[in-house]
Amino acid sequence: MLPAWRLATSSLLARRSRTLLLLCAVALSAALIAAVSCAMASLTAAVEVRLDETVGRGDIRIKAAGTGGTMPASVAAQVRTWPQADAVVPRLEASTTWKFIRPHWRPLIGDQETGPYTREVISIVATALGYGIDPAGEPRIRNTRLLEGRLPAALGEIALDRPLARQLSGLNIKSSTSVPRNVVDASKALTADLGPMSAATADEAARINARFDLKLGDEIELVRLFKSNTRLKVVGIVAEPPFGGRWRAFTTLQQLQEMSSSADTISQVDVILHEGADANAIVEARRDDFAKDIIVQTAERVTSGLEKNVRSQDLGFVVATVMAFLAASFIIMTGMSTGVTERQRELSVMRCIGATRAQLAWSQVFAGAMLGLVGGVFGVPLGVGLAAFLLRFAPQDIPHELHISMFGLPIALAGAVGSGLLGAAFPAFKAARVSPLEGLGVRARPPGKAAIAALACVGAAALLLDLAIVLIPNNGQIAFWGYATVGLPAMFIGYFLLSVPALLLVAWCTEPLIRRVLRLPTSLLARTIRATPYRYGFTAGAMMSGLALMIAIWTQGHAFLNDWLGKFQFPDAFAVGLNLSEESRDRLDALPFVTGTVPITLHNVDTEAFGVRALQRYKTTFIAFDPEPFFRMTALTWIEPTDPAAQARARERISRGGAILVAREFQVAQGIKTGDMFPIKGENGQTYPMEIVGVVTSPGLEIASQFFAVGDTFTEQAMHAVFGSRRDLKEKLGTSAISMIQIGLSPDISDEEALTRIRAALLDSGLLDAGSGRKIKADITQIIRGTMLISTSIAIFAMVISSFGVANIIVAGIQARQFEFGVLRAVGSSRGLLVRLVLGEAILIALTAAILGTLLGLQGVLSTQQLDRMLFGLEFSVRPPPLPVAAGWAAVFLVTIGAATPAVLSLARRRTRELLAAR
Repeated sequence: MLPAWRLATSSLLARRSRTLLLLCAVALSAALIAAVSCAMASLTAAVEVRLDETVGRGDIRIKAAGTGGTMPASVAAQVRTWPQADAVVPRLEASTTWKFIRPHWRPLIGDQETGPYTREVISIVATALGYGIDPAGEPRIRNTRLLEGRLPAALGEIALDRPLARQLSGLNIKSSTSVPRNVVDASKALTADLGPMSAATADEAARINARFDLKLGDEIELVRLFKSNTRLKVVGIVAEPPFGGRWRAFTTLQQLQEMSSSADTISQVDVILHEGADANAIVEARRDDFAKDIIVQTAERVTSGLEKNVRSQDLGFVVATVMAFLAASFIIMTGMSTGVTERQRELSVMRCIGATRAQLAWSQVFAGAMLGLVGGVFGVPLGVGLAAFLLRFAPQDIPHELHISMFGLPIALAGAVGSGLLGAAFPAFKAARVSPLEGLGVRARPPGKAAIAALACVGAAALLLDLAIVLIPNNGQIAFWGYATVGLPAMFIGYFLLSVPALLLVAWCTEPLIRRVLRLPTSLLARTIRATPYRYGFTAGAMMSGLALMIAIWTQGHAFLNDWLGKFQFPDAFAVGLNLSEESRDRLDALPFVTGTVPITLHNVDTEAFGVRALQRYKTTFIAFDPEPFFRMTALTWIEPTDPAAQARARERISRGGAILVAREFQVAQGIKTGDMFPIKGENGQTYPMEIVGVVTSPGLEIASQFFAVGDTFTEQAMHAVFGSRRDLKEKLGTSAISMIQIGLSPDISDEEALTRIRAALLDSGLLDAGSGRKIKADITQIIRGTMLISTSIAIFAMVISSFGVANIIVAGIQARQFEFGVLRAVGSSRGLLVRLVLGEAILIALTAAILGTLLGLQGVLSTQQLDRMLFGLEFSVRPPPLPVAAGWAAVFLVTIGAATPAVLSLARRRTRELLAAR
């Protein structure tokens, strides 16, 4: 065995408890990275499944422009004449409303959960996105995951996705008042078997109700006002796609054409080419074969933006990995440096009997590598298990089975070993510098002031470097890459280096107060801190990262809610669908509580205004409206122009055509102003310059649209909006379909009642969703707060990791001072004094970590918000919320003192003779 290897193993085994604490810190760091990598791999796999179910395996997609648009069915016949086409598969999309009539047993008396239970026949109605598919060609294009049965193959058949089937079954029924149904006459039931008239117990009622849940072979009805309903037999239950979305119903193409009165129309055509055919060349050659409102694209173009955005998460993963293992390296460095300091006399003796500097240095390197390797070996499987646990109990967040990351797990293991080696670098340097004569007298040497001053200077320079990288450049792309590669690590390392002088400053300011509260002798705590500032300072530096993450999350989250979402003035209500029409609007206008309506067309267009161009590609939403009612109903805040007369001219200019308003975010990110030209790029690649006549704050229509369509507009990630006339959108991009109707409500009606009556009025008019502005805002706020809480758990986990470093240092400090503690006990000090002294040290560590973590988190938010402004046009303020910050500080103190408690209790149990006998 090599001498350095033997020295490394003996050093680790001689301090088993402290070695175990360091191993736990590394293992948990590796577990965190492994869990995140597997979660991200599972997310990516879910994206791939969703793409396979939506975009499919076609080479070319031909579709009608705009949401809900249709085109002649003859387009499919025309494409079949292409010599390069191997398979041509048409598809139709339409909003549909379905009814299921079934018996249901409920408590006889109100909402009581006790018997007897009586039978009533009810009808349950649900709206879904209907897909008319080609039974022969659909399997070649898309992989539709079936849970039961099959896809429809003939007229009169239908397959439902599981959430829709559950809704029509009434499985959310809790009591008689919460049933979303109407009681109907038993003669209208779709089945002759209605079951018994009553049930005696809840269990019996549940069994009977389950027997009549919607299942294969049952019939449901398509609801059509003023027309007879169409009955279809359920032949399949389809799995819900990852990330949810609107409920889906699958019929044959011919069936949906007949039911939706869209004979001889389709929504899109997917084309599989013969092997070797060039899809891009075919698209360029065939694009002009079709009408202006028909879009011809390669499948690669449809998915490239999404795949690029998904892959951009790899950079975030790498940055998170570096930060996590830097923290682990700091913990290892602090623990091993403490060991080197304690053993300098021993190392000097080794030098005297022939050990070389290289052997001592390599012993530290080997020890660090062993800590990293063993921690990684235990941590990586733990992380995989943690990811599996999260996927099992939180499938709504990452809706896919566990997927092992072949990229992330080796990174986690390599990072663990790397953190051990990096953490051992400074201890190896210290060990190599041990002088035989100086090392024997090391206990008499105080820490050097010059070295502490150097740490302060280098740390401050690193922080200034980070600020310079994000504040000086005017180009967001340069600032982002500088921050990701240099600024963020420099900021993290800078605060870690500042932890030693910060600890001394905190001790100088607070030691008198802590001493009085803990009833400690004068200068005892201060002398302890001044004797070992590196040990306690670096421990505080390792402890700060979790709090910094928590403060950053909550400060940024509150800024998002208050400075962005909070400023949206959503209209009163919205109706969203695929086939909304002027008739739909007329029905709404006829409702007595509706004060006005505006038909809205939403169309995503290409832009390069936002995001990191090398990593992301976002579109923006063209919100097209009829100017006169829109400006009358919508509360717009004008940034430019501010003069009312100029604003009136801008509105009149939009009515004439060729002009748009842009959201304020375009001005912030790109410096766009009134009078500039904005290119509107159609999906066919043609560009139309539009004059900007105003800059406004968005009324949130694009947010409402994306909220309703979550999971559906999966391949088009859009942000912010431009505003123009529907006439312009139709003339330039070929679409005028009404995708949303903005609704003004009388103050005399509640949102719930209004939405119920709106849904009833548009039951067969292409309605998919209806919602109020207040409800959308509240739901988005709830989602953001839930995300912040989930992210906070990661910050708490980071604190737990750092707590092992705290415990290691506290144990090291106690072991190094056992004899001194014995002397104090021998001259009359109580056990309580020793306990309070060690707790005082832990309090100073926690206080320093809290201050540094707060500053690190706020500087991180400042840097991030500057990037948000340059890349996305978002202007936020740095206002840390008091309660989360206070909770973060409390967590730091609890975790730090909790980590020190076992060692403190062990010290309290030691007898004076044991302490004096310690070496």
